[in-house]
Formats: sequence, C-alpha cells, structure tokens
Amino acid sequence: MFVRTIQSLCVTNKCLFQYNKLVVPYYIVPKFCHHESVRQSMSDNDVGHPDSEEEKLLKIAVIGLPNVGKSTLVNQLVKRRIFAMSRKVHTTKCRARGVYIENKSQLVFLDTPGLVSEQEKQRYHLEKEFVEGGKKAVAEADSILVIHDASNNYTRYTLDEKIMTILNSFPDKDTVLVINKVDAIKKKRFLLDMARLLTNDTLRKINNEVQNVKYKPETKMALEERISQAKGYSNFSDIFMVSALEGTGISDLRNYLLSQAKPSGWLFSEEMFTDQDPVVIIEDTVRSRMLNDLPQEVPYRANVAVEYLDFEREEPLCVCLIECPSHRVERVVTGSGGSRIRRIASSAEEELRMTFKIPLKLKLVVTSKSPKSFG
Repeated sequence: MFVRTIQSLCVTNKCLFQYNKLVVPYYIVPKFCHHESVRQSMSDNDVGHPDSEEEKLLKIAVIGLPNVGKSTLVNQLVKRRIFAMSRKVHTTKCRARGVYIENKSQLVFLDTPGLVSEQEKQRYHLEKEFVEGGKKAVAEADSILVIHDASNNYTRYTLDEKIMTILNSFPDKDTVLVINKVDAIKKKRFLLDMARLLTNDTLRKINNEVQNVKYKPETKMALEERISQAKGYSNFSDIFMVSALEGTGISDLRNYLLSQAKPSGWLFSEEMFTDQDPVVIIEDTVRSRMLNDLPQEVPYRANVAVEYLDFEREEPLCVCLIECPSHRVERVVTGSGGSRIRRIASSAEEELRMTFKIPLKLKLVVTSKSPKSFG
C-alpha cells in the first residue's frame, strides 16, 4: 500500500467522502512495494534468461520534437503500454526507461520529453528536464533514434535546430532516422523525397528506392535543387518508415535494434519492463488523459498526485488528487455534473489495467488550492 502523507490524506478523505462516499484508512506504509500480481505482470514469461556471458545489451535514446509519437513508438517496440500518450505536447515529463528482452538481447529505451526551448518551458510551466533531458539521454545511450513526424506540413522536410545541435554533439554515435506517421502520406514518392532531404541524400537504401520512381523532368530538377541546399544530417546509419499508431514497420525496426546489441551484462532483470515507479506511471497516465480531454493549457496548470494506492485489496484501488490553481479551473476539469472527470477516470483506468494487467479501480478527486473547496 502507498499513502502519501497524513495531512494530504485527511484533505483527500474529506473530498472522497463528499464526492465518492469512500473512506481511506489512516495509516502510512513508508515504502511502496509491488503486490505479487503486479510483480508477475511486469515480467515477460516467454523470455528465458541466458547465461550472463551470452548477454547482449543496447541502450537507445529516443529523441524528437513534442508530439511526434516517441512514447507510442517505444510502447510498440517493448510490446507494452508503459509510457503515457496523448494528442497534446509534453505528455512525457521525465526521462524513463522501457525494457525489451528477446532471447539473449536486452534493449533499453530511454524515452525523453520532447525537445523544447526556454520560451516553451516557461509557457507550459515545464520542468528543467524538458530542456536538458534529451541531451542527457543521448550521452548515456549507445544508439540514437531520431523520431520525425511525416504528417507535419511545416516541419516534414527539415530537422529542427535542437535536434541538429544534439546530433552534432555526438557525431560518433550510431544514429537512426525514424519517419513516423507515414500512414498520413498517401504517395510513396513524398516519403522518399522527405528521406532524401533529411539525410542529405546520403543513404544508399533510399537511392535504390528512388531508381524505381518516375519523376517529371521539372519535378526532378526542382527536387535536386532542394537537396543541394538541404540542411539535413549526413551521418544517419539507417532509416525506417513506420506508423507507431498502426504498428506498421515496427518489427523491422525492432529487429534492426536487436541486431545492433553488443555483448554486455543486462541492466535490468528479466522481470522488469520499466524502471518507473508505479506511482509515476499512474500519475503520468492520468495527466495524459487530461491532456486529451481538457482545453488549451488547463491540464498543464493542474497537479496530479497519487494519494492512496493498494494492490492487495480484492479490487486493487488507486486514488489520485488533481489540485487546480483556482475554482474556475476546478470547474473546467470536473465538467458539468462531473461528466468530464468521470470520462477522464474511465479512460485512464482502462489504460492502467492494460499496463499492470490487474483490475485496478481508479478514483479521481478534483480540488483547488483554496481551502473553500473543501468546505
């Protein structure tokens, strides 16, 4: 069981009694520990543990601009939903590791917040990790996955300056370009043009594909001119075109990464699929559902905290407190007659059950910082 503090629990208990008719026990377990069913669900029982001298390891930094699909991609690669996802930017708030094991190889994915500027950090009230997390992950990694959004009309043909700065800081690291959301592009030629521009036309893999594409003379001439002036990255070792949402191209990318693993001891035991605390997973999941359901910048101004968590009940229970900066924001989050917060709770609960593989019950309590909201 996990209970945050006596003081916060008393406040939460009032809200719970008012909104949900639920009484929370008044005692604290100082250290969170997993229930046995959760420990079992966090392992992949189909994977055998090899002899230590045969182990292979690859640490992979996953970087990209906000909302390019990094978390969705990693969830697909590890075959488990462990990172929160939403349609809005800045869902991932800190560096986190996802683990995938196949035979003797372990892949450790370092998922990072989307790369942002200082101005964006201030606008969205983001932590320092949003500015520095990507570079730290790359420094730790053996390989880099650069995730690029094919569906964005404004950025599809260029690499962002923040991406280029990181790549140029680590020119000796194996770097792979992953063009995501290819399901949004109907013509293969556009994807090939995109790949040539982003890689400065340096990959033979793409050049071979281009030989089979028929261009009009004027179109080909214009493209060659653009390529000659392109400001892409010339040191990509390979390129993959995927749709993380639909799962297209994921197996090829995963197999490539497994082939790049080098002899080394594993970082995590075979029972682990992430290094995240379940409390953090729950808070991030609730936050991601809020990002999907709430307007504009409202979800960025609310604080989400797990106040109570018990996996040992017959029906495992989690209670989250959503603290809003004002009564107005509290009303927006709650919705008419509580409709919006019920919808958020339902979708977050479904996602958490898929993550932990247990019938977890989630209750959300919305309040504001003013004491009047507890009256």
